Order: sequence, then C-alpha cells, then structure tokens
Amino acid sequence: MLASDLTIALLIHLQAWEILLLSVGVCIGIGGLLLTRRLFPHLSAGENNVVATVMATAVATIFAVLAGFVVVTLYTTSESATQATHQETGALLDVYRESTAMSFELATTIQADVLSYSKLVAADEFPAMARGGSSRQAEDAASQIFTDLAAFQPTTQAQSDLMQEALSQYDTFLQARRTRLALAESSLPGMLWLSIIASAGLTIAFSWFFGQDRLRAQLFMTGGVAALVGIMLFLIVVLNHPFTGDYSVSSLPFTEILRSG
Repeated sequence: MLASDLTIALLIHLQAWEILLLSVGVCIGIGGLLLTRRLFPHLSAGENNVVATVMATAVATIFAVLAGFVVVTLYTTSESATQATHQETGALLDVYRESTAMSFELATTIQADVLSYSKLVAADEFPAMARGGSSRQAEDAASQIFTDLAAFQPTTQAQSDLMQEALSQYDTFLQARRTRLALAESSLPGMLWLSIIASAGLTIAFSWFFGQDRLRAQLFMTGGVAALVGIMLFLIVVLNHPFTGDYSVSSLPFTEILRSG
C-alpha cells in the first residue's frame, strides 16, 4: 500500500520527464562508487574482477528478467484498460441505438441517461480513478440506465428482440465498466516492489567493485548501468497505474459521447 500511494503521488505531482530524471538521478549514485574506491583502494588494481563479473552478471540477469516481466505485464494491463474503456463506450452507444428503434420516448430518456453518465465519468470518476478510487454518482447513473431501459414494455416482437439486444449490450457495458474500475485499483504488490528495488540496488552496487585504474572511465560505465536501471524503474512507476499520470488512459471516448450528444 505504501509503494502504491508513493507512486500515485509521484504520478500526480510530477510530470513524466521529472520522474525519469528523478529515477535516473537516484540510481546513478556516483557517491557510492567514490566511497567504495576510498574504502577498498586495492579494487582499482582489478584483482576481484573475475569474481565481481560472475556475481554482477547473476544479479543483473535476475533484475533484467524481473523488471522485464513487470514492464510487459504492466503494459498489457494498460492496454487492457484502454480496451475496456472503448468497449464500455461502444456498448453504451449500442444501448442508445437500440432504444431509438423501440420508442422515441425511450430513446430520449436513454440519451439523457447516457449523457449524464458520460459527464460523470469524464469529470468525476476519471480524476477519482487517478487516485485509485471511483465515483458513486457514476455508479448510480449506470444503474439508472438499466432502470429506465427495463421499465419499457415491448408491444411487438420486433421491440422484444431489440430489448433483448439492448439488455445484452448493457451487460457488456457493465462488465467493461467493472473491468475498468478493477484495473484502476490494481498495482504492484509490496513484495514485488521490494524484490525489484533490492535487485536494482544490488545490480548498481556490484558495478562499484570492478577494478579500473581510470576513475573517469569507471564513473562513466557505472553511471551508464545505473541510468539503465533508473529507466526501467521509471517505466514501472509510469505503467503501475494505468489511469494516473501523463501516459494514463484517456477519458476521450466519454467526452466524444458528450460532443456528439
């Protein structure tokens, strides 16, 4: 929970490029290399390079596999959130289209319900999801659509068929809404965050124990490794919450409904 709250705070209060600079800056940790060379001056001769290479390779491989798995998983989650949002709005519009073929009065009512729901989601629920929450008002508006739709009594077989199709589309809409809200609340568990940070820290720390006569060259190489680690951590932070930050899922499908209404 603490890690989730921290990443949400970063995504809300900082822009993506600022988070990138912060991640890379924290990971570079040049002071750690300087301190290591001062405490263990014999390392500059390279006498521990063979052992350090084996250990660093093992730790770096673990970090790379773990970070790569997390990034791919979070990216897939973000794509799923985008698809759920588009599926939700698509099904919502289908409910309205089906209602127009049943009755003018029903179509007018459902149109007002759809516009009210879309406005609440775009203006209220998406900002709430950015903080891991949802909107009770939007939930009530979603229920109102079903209430008004179910109150209509078909008088012909054609209307009955259209009603069944509209109810089916409403079920699709509701499932997509639930998926969107569930993905908004999802985040990496604390133990996984601990594993990522520990493996990242060890990957950087092991690079300090390689021997190199020229300090400038070692600073450059160590900084490069640390920068790559920082970039991976940046990607994890940015993708951890699909509805928060500069690269979050957009509410544009709902605002387009409002414009068309």
